[in-house]
Amino acid sequence: MNKVLITLIFVLPFGVLGQECKAEHDPERKVVDTTVTNVKEYFLHGHVNGHIRNYFMSTINKGSLSDHYANAIGGSIGYSTASWKGIHFGVKGIFTYNLFSSVLDGSDSTIQVAGWEQELFDVTRPSKKNDLDRLEELYIAYDNKHLGLKLGKIDIDQGPLLKRRDTRMKPYVYKGFWSAIHLNKRNKNVHDAHFEPKKTFHLYNGFITGVSPRGMTEWYSLNEAIGLSYNGQLNDTVHYEYHEKSGTKGLLVNGFCTTIHEKLKLQAWNYYLHKVYNTTWLQADVRFKKFGAGLQYVFQVSDPHQNTLADFERYFDPEHKSNTLAAQIYYNINDRFRIKLAHLTSLGSGRFSYPRELSRDDFYTSISRSRFDGHGEANVSLLEVTYQPIKKHPKSLTLVGQVQIANNAHHEDYHVNKYEMPDFAQFNLMAKYNFTGKFKGVHLNFLYVNRYSDLPLSMGYDHQYYRTNLHHFNLVLDVEF
Repeated sequence: MNKVLITLIFVLPFGVLGQECKAEHDPERKVVDTTVTNVKEYFLHGHVNGHIRNYFMSTINKGSLSDHYANAIGGSIGYSTASWKGIHFGVKGIFTYNLFSSVLDGSDSTIQVAGWEQELFDVTRPSKKNDLDRLEELYIAYDNKHLGLKLGKIDIDQGPLLKRRDTRMKPYVYKGFWSAIHLNKRNKNVHDAHFEPKKTFHLYNGFITGVSPRGMTEWYSLNEAIGLSYNGQLNDTVHYEYHEKSGTKGLLVNGFCTTIHEKLKLQAWNYYLHKVYNTTWLQADVRFKKFGAGLQYVFQVSDPHQNTLADFERYFDPEHKSNTLAAQIYYNINDRFRIKLAHLTSLGSGRFSYPRELSRDDFYTSISRSRFDGHGEANVSLLEVTYQPIKKHPKSLTLVGQVQIANNAHHEDYHVNKYEMPDFAQFNLMAKYNFTGKFKGVHLNFLYVNRYSDLPLSMGYDHQYYRTNLHHFNLVLDVEF
């Protein structure tokens, strides 16, 4: 109880309203219609956007396990030129400072290394407190009514596995080429922005050669990036060591998204990670006035190159294919109150894998601080309730409660439980407040996470550290422009 009170003393001065630990998203770059006649106008009529963010995070672990807190402050600023015959350039920078924190890097032998709090700064340099800057974007782009092309360091945020995941100080951004083809016009009678795309047909193609992961400041080739995070366990004595072992040259992405008769949305994505594996993601969502449902199926198979590596150097097991099925159903009680049920199950003997350095999975059951990467022979269920209590301005305040139950394989069954996660129940409470009027662009965000497990006797006390039996607080102030 004392630990909770101490945490609240730090949290409350920063605000009492909030939303999940992210802004809605960075504002999209606007297409400037001004006709430019010279180089000066080309730059003068460009567009600037960005944000300023203050992020407080704290985790209270069980018993004598170390507790941590951190407050990061920083922001980003981006600029894109005006468009000349569809061509424009863009650049964006981002910076972060450690305003105050506990000892995060384990330099004090009496304090264990922090988990999530390090991700506010740079997990590869956890003792660094300032000058945590990153060149976020630097690209050339072409746009017209139906076609968009980008080349360079870019923010993609498309499909289920290349999301920015802007829930720390720095999101995932990518280096490579990206194209999007949009056909048919938006139906003006449909207003559910979460369901209907701007066009009724999208076709995406891309080749990604580099990434700057969330919680890091450097840019890496994919071969350098994959494995920077904890690699997991091969067996009870051997860790995986696949960092810089794959020899991959890049990630090839092909996908489409289409809406049929305003009710049915279909997606199909294929991700081929050179020399590593292939992932096919199929998804169908149906929506009516009060009711909606969805189905996801994901199939993964190894690249033959994985057979040439030692067992502990393999990212993906070539002997086992991965099959994952997820479904959801939701009901809108009214315009401001929604209930959702979702369930995910593993099929077959393989485990779902996606490099944590590239993004996080986006299953119907995926929630903040809980993803499915590294699991097989598991079942996950989710109950979610969303309520917008302010009738006149429903989008200004959103409350979300989530209960997730994960039935994982035994924590020592490493083949299908790579990160040794026990069964757990997780409760998330989120509040999202978006100011309007004179304070438009200001967002307050709050996320509380409680995870509980009845640990098996074979699981050591320290093994639960940042895995389960914890309380986790996040409070974020965002100013977007």
